[in-house]
Amino acid sequence: MPVNPESEASISADEQDLRKQAYTTWPRLGDNLKGFRMHILEAAYNRLGKLINRRYAKTKTKVLCGLQLDWNIQLRTFLRLQLKEERSWTKQELVRCPTDPITKRQSRKQLALKVANAAGWSKSVAERILNHEVSYIRYGKQPAPRKGKHSKVVSWLSDEGTILVMQEYMSQAGEG
Repeated sequence: MPVNPESEASISADEQDLRKQAYTTWPRLGDNLKGFRMHILEAAYNRLGKLINRRYAKTKTKVLCGLQLDWNIQLRTFLRLQLKEERSWTKQELVRCPTDPITKRQSRKQLALKVANAAGWSKSVAERILNHEVSYIRYGKQPAPRKGKHSKVVSWLSDEGTILVMQEYMSQAGEG
């Protein structure tokens, strides 16, 4: 029976340590860790795909909605573009003549900006995508959206607590 090279049992202790180091130093991988780049991207892409499919399966109307889901889709698209860029660069380098110049890669920032522009957003969303990619690969989760987390009080006078305090004060002031 052939041994599966991806199983954890067949990976040596040194390789496991290198893999952990690659995850913790993502995206700035040293020369000895660059071999893990494709594995890390594919693993993150597959995990995020499963997460999106689970959230989609839970919805009764089968309509994708929600800010967190949009962020997950943007991040998965970014990971897919990175994988595509890495594969095409590797193919081009394999067929490149040694005297030809090295093929230029697109940077992570350029790829994130492509994802953001595709959805009609700008540089700030591209920066968020880059930050979320690092946190997702390193820690396995993205930060939750903070939209609408704080209570909204239109006016101090319309707040129930303020009205009760004012009525109590006015009733005490009227007695004295």
